[in-house]
Amino acid sequence: MYKILKVKVSSDVDVNGTCSQGDISTNYNDLVDTFGKPSREDQDKVNVEWDILFTIIDEGSDIERTVVATIYDWKLPSAPLGQYHWHIGGYSPESVDLVRQYLYEIITNEGERK
Repeated sequence: MYKILKVKVSSDVDVNGTCSQGDISTNYNDLVDTFGKPSREDQDKVNVEWDILFTIIDEGSDIERTVVATIYDWKLPSAPLGQYHWHIGGYSPESVDLVRQYLYEIITNEGERK
């Protein structure tokens, strides 16, 4: 479990070199409600993508660090609006953990937007 201090969603987040780390089953509206509008749209193989920079503190630590994550669809004719297994990219598997944790906290109202 991480303490999430800040969440930045922007096309300015450097996602160069990220790769698929996992997925999450959710719908487009929950992603928009949690992360805002997509950072990028209508790319070659991706219709919508959120580029996310989490500022976190690991449990039992007091040192801040950042983790990059992306959420995106893959090779679909249009953005999926219903339930879909969204791809999560990043530099490490903890990007998946953070996306899942933050989405859960916001949807269940156990957390506040950062």
